[in-house]
Amino acid sequence: MSHADDVTRRTLLISGAALGAGLALPHRALAAIPPELLGNCPTLSHSATEGPYYFDPGLVRRDITEGLPGLPLRLVIRVLDNTGCLPMSNGVVEVWHAAAGGLYSGYAAQGTSGQTYLRGAQVTAPSGVASFQTVYPGWYSGRTPHIHVKVSDPSGVELLTSQVYFDDTISQWVYTHHAAYTSRGVQDTLNSRDGIYSASEELVLQWVRGEAWAGITLTV
Repeated sequence: MSHADDVTRRTLLISGAALGAGLALPHRALAAIPPELLGNCPTLSHSATEGPYYFDPGLVRRDITEGLPGLPLRLVIRVLDNTGCLPMSNGVVEVWHAAAGGLYSGYAAQGTSGQTYLRGAQVTAPSGVASFQTVYPGWYSGRTPHIHVKVSDPSGVELLTSQVYFDDTISQWVYTHHAAYTSRGVQDTLNSRDGIYSASEELVLQWVRGEAWAGITLTV
């Protein structure tokens, strides 16, 4: 079964994220929870390249940081069956992304062979939700900041491989205000110049006024 066939039947909703570390984001990032988080069925997520840095470390875990520095980020992913918009229970969601310094774990060429930081999987709850404790992704040359996501059904059939993105102004603010990122400065590639990013798949990080957490919603 092809990814394209699967994507016509399934949808992935990135339904929430949380930031910590006592940081105050720019005023323009303040927003209320969007209606997509309140039960509306979203449109289909699009597939995106797996990229060169995927491997399955076999780690089912919520906290994937392994103590690495970075702006804390709570990523909540909800998987829905697009036929009826019902949550998918016992599915598997895998995520992986670069650390604050722009390197992926597990690759000899990057000096990270044998390491497994910022990788992990969760089994979806009856609500279709899987959540991860991670850090804001770092950037590397030629790519806009992103997190990779892979979703499989309870039988192990891969349904969707995609990437999630962040508003450029938020990334630039994080990279210039949080100590784990400031030595590298802002990313060299914005969303609009990234060859894989699609504006129709943008995830917008929204800071909720008066609460120490933020929401990410998929706008497709």
